[in-house]
Amino acid sequence: MQLARQVNLDPWLVRAVWLMTVCVFGSGLLAYVALVIALPRTDRLDKSNEKMVLGVCARLSQRGDLEVGLARLIALLLLLISCGAVIFGYFVLHFLLPTKMPGSAQTPNKSLF
Repeated sequence: MQLARQVNLDPWLVRAVWLMTVCVFGSGLLAYVALVIALPRTDRLDKSNEKMVLGVCARLSQRGDLEVGLARLIALLLLLISCGAVIFGYFVLHFLLPTKMPGSAQTPNKSLF
């Protein structure tokens, strides 16, 4: 259980809370699907900062010193809560956020001459 390891809890406790949310509220299945989409797998952690959709969440996580999976989970939850209205803000952030962070190695401009 990757989530249990990340939050330093026993796996049985995470499973029990998930089972209660499925049985009582029914929202546990939605939370499970959202976490599967947002959190990177342990065997793909080295590729977790690559862009998925326009790279906005990856750039926000670098800029705010935030885990990229958490940034993706927040974006997914905002998308669900706003019924799609957050897509406009996502596109605006794509054009406003710099693609390279200050201080990172940039590739030199190649010209034809």
